[in-house]
Amino acid sequence: MENKTIFDLIIEGSIPSFKLYEDDKVLVILDINPINKGHSLVIPKAKSVNFTDLDDETYSYTTCIVKKIADKLMKTYEPPKIGVIIEGFEVPHTHIHVFPAYSAEDFRKNPEDKLKLTDKEMANIAESLRIN
Repeated sequence: MENKTIFDLIIEGSIPSFKLYEDDKVLVILDINPINKGHSLVIPKAKSVNFTDLDDETYSYTTCIVKKIADKLMKTYEPPKIGVIIEGFEVPHTHIHVFPAYSAEDFRKNPEDKLKLTDKEMANIAESLRIN
């Protein structure tokens, strides 16, 4: 049996999440440790540890979905910028962080500085950010 990441388990529905979008290629969920309200994760369903391992079509499609959620975040929160980070150190499955950015400091927040939101707050945020 292969080792499954938390994202594999979320994609297969074994672990609940606050879904914003899903199709056969990607899943978009709220980050449970958000930098700011609306912090989302765009997760290709294709298994890869590094984004450079994705085939070009999957990478291009994933970045199109990143833009869709970025547009929704911009309309909803009206931040000066949208932050996009690909790092993948905590979970070895390609995923792209997309979040409203209000200053350069948002890119350097420590885990203890991240927001603590209730499930109700997360559900309300998810409802406002769902994309078709």
